[in-house]
Amino acid sequence: MEETNNEQIEINLIDVYKALKKNWKFIAIMIVLFAVVFFLISNFFLAKKYASESTLLLTPKVTEGSADYSSVTVNNSLADNYVILLKGSNVRNRVVDRLKGTNHEVTAAELSKGLSAVREGTSMIIKVSATADSAEKAKAIVQTTVNVFTSDLKDILNLDNVIVSDEANLNKSPVSPNVKTNSLIGAFLGGVLSCGFIAIKSMLDKRLKNKQDAESYLGIPVLVEIPYFESN
Repeated sequence: MEETNNEQIEINLIDVYKALKKNWKFIAIMIVLFAVVFFLISNFFLAKKYASESTLLLTPKVTEGSADYSSVTVNNSLADNYVILLKGSNVRNRVVDRLKGTNHEVTAAELSKGLSAVREGTSMIIKVSATADSAEKAKAIVQTTVNVFTSDLKDILNLDNVIVSDEANLNKSPVSPNVKTNSLIGAFLGGVLSCGFIAIKSMLDKRLKNKQDAESYLGIPVLVEIPYFESN
């Protein structure tokens, strides 16, 4: 009984392989079609997002021409706190007020979602970045955030050891959606769906297609086979 089941499984897999091989053109068409559809959706229907970035550097104090290395340890502990402050409500609300009434007006909710401040490993470098629906708006958010942090809050936080090493950049290339990745996902999905459709259709096909199917269904041996010839 187990041998019979194994033979049936083997026959089914062979039939599925033959069906896939026979319908390779359909599979190829579906792969191309899905890739094109995902490409068009990514280009014309999904909202584009742009990013901008600025770099802050925490510097040690200098005494008589040499660095006060004890301040390096202090700065190292302060770096994580500065990251938290950059993403905090105090800075966020000031940025919202600063941009209010301009072409790059932003809400607190949008800023909370689109603004990011990350420390580079264990270094004293902090990357401030933002994403927005235009390159100019993303740059304005980053630049305003850095200005608020290094100027408006300088006296409050005593930020005498923070400098802007890289100003906010204007990047005209969208960071999302990723057209290439989405197109590849579409091609993969088209291939999987088309192969799955053909495989299921083949396995559900109960027609007797060969000698083995006839013998298995009727339970008696086949004595004669009549070859099929296609007429020209």
